[in-house]
Amino acid sequence: AGHRYHGRIKALAEAAREAGLKF
Repeated sequence: AGHRYHGRIKALAEAAREAGLKF
């Protein structure tokens, strides 16, 4: 019951990565 959130967190982490931030 955490895969759904994991997917969103991954997308957020990738967005932050593109911004040059470390997540």
